[in-house]
Amino acid sequence: MNATWTPTLQERLRELGDIFFRPGFSWFSRTLYRLTLVGLFLIGFFQWGDFLNWGKPPFDLGDWYDITGPRLGFQQEAMQTGKLPLHVDSPTGMKGATDRFLAIPDLILSPQVLLLNWFSVGTFSLIHVLLLYSAGYVGLLLLQRKWRLSLAVFIPLFWLFNFNGHITAHLSVGHLTWAGYFLLPYFLLWMFEWYEKPVGWRWVAQVSGWMLIIFLQGSYHLFVWCLLLLGLAGLFQPRRLKAALLAGAFSVGLCLFRILPAALVATDLKIGFLSGFPTLLDVFKGLLVLIEPAQALQTRTLLTQLVAWWEFDHYLGLLGTLFVFGLGAWGVWRWRASLPGRYVSLLAPLAALALLSIGRLYNLFFVLRIPLFTGERVSARLLIVPLVFGMALAALAAQRWLDAGTLPRWIRPLAPILLLLLINDLEQHRELWKVTHLDTLFPPTAAPQVLHVANHADAPYLALLIVGLVLSLATAGWLTYQLRRRTTRP
Repeated sequence: MNATWTPTLQERLRELGDIFFRPGFSWFSRTLYRLTLVGLFLIGFFQWGDFLNWGKPPFDLGDWYDITGPRLGFQQEAMQTGKLPLHVDSPTGMKGATDRFLAIPDLILSPQVLLLNWFSVGTFSLIHVLLLYSAGYVGLLLLQRKWRLSLAVFIPLFWLFNFNGHITAHLSVGHLTWAGYFLLPYFLLWMFEWYEKPVGWRWVAQVSGWMLIIFLQGSYHLFVWCLLLLGLAGLFQPRRLKAALLAGAFSVGLCLFRILPAALVATDLKIGFLSGFPTLLDVFKGLLVLIEPAQALQTRTLLTQLVAWWEFDHYLGLLGTLFVFGLGAWGVWRWRASLPGRYVSLLAPLAALALLSIGRLYNLFFVLRIPLFTGERVSARLLIVPLVFGMALAALAAQRWLDAGTLPRWIRPLAPILLLLLINDLEQHRELWKVTHLDTLFPPTAAPQVLHVANHADAPYLALLIVGLVLSLATAGWLTYQLRRRTTRP
């Protein structure tokens, strides 16, 4: 009996190892693989709930106090009293520049904001993040299915994407509008498609529709970063420039109902360029050095007097950084012949975007007064987009390496240990930057701010709201017309 059972057990154990390094085909391997994916989602769900103190962030500290809490509270009051959210009674919480609420570009106006009718501002903040995290996980699964990624490469991709220093630090200090970041996998999918084959009006509609969704999450900065990448990608691929320009143009057109009112207060905001990473060494410091909230203000220098550490924090840890840069660049070049598209051509625009995150190179947009792009005054933030693309490309290159069967034998038994160490590094950062630790960064303040609806006559503001809405609807109509009329390349 034992002689019969032992080989079967050994086969199962061997199959477990195979599942880790490549997707299996048997019922057992497929079931275990899917259960692992479900388990990963639940772990991330719990981790973000814990990070946000289960809907009890400190609304008396940081941007939870200055921006997020007051704005969400104002929207809640407007909905519960049946008033239009047009004017606030004080510019406090509105960058101190205006009482025109809808003239601020980074507001959460997506459909889930209706939940404020029934939930507290803190609970809504938690639901908002978890909803977008869940949608983002579906996007990661689409990438996994597209490239048939094994657990050995999907798990580090999952952890690096969801718990890197950029997203955790920004959400920690109260930048709730950063949650649109979780939707980036969809943009990656469409950009990879752009490098794989000629694209048509359907692609333009998908990209511009996604950009609209991002803007509605309040993720104005992410909107600008992706718009910039579209332009850079088009410059490096002149034959495909038209599709990129159309996607960018329709993205702006669909968002004119948010962009035009913001133009009214563009001069009042009085924002100028602050800084990117001061030096290349600071880039690697942001990727490799674990800085806790208590030290976030101590990192400011004469060059970055108004820029705290969370703007530079892109922590991946040593193994995460090696994974992204080693396999994301070298791996894509090494396996370029077996990739589904000309992904190696993507490295140039990503490098250009990363370069703009250093020093004062991005200040050129302010010197030239280019609309939209002058809203990004801390260019160090740009780095997260090349990093996310690098994570995905690294996972793909690693999978191609595994599929080729040329991986050194010693790496297989070492891989789970390296993975645990990578997760440990990211978990240390997540633990340090939980919202419950913000009192080590910000001094105590008074009670949370409250903004009230104070609508009044304001013809120019109302006119631009209406004109912007009409133009956005017209853009949507024209895009729909093109979709029905043409199915080929634009």
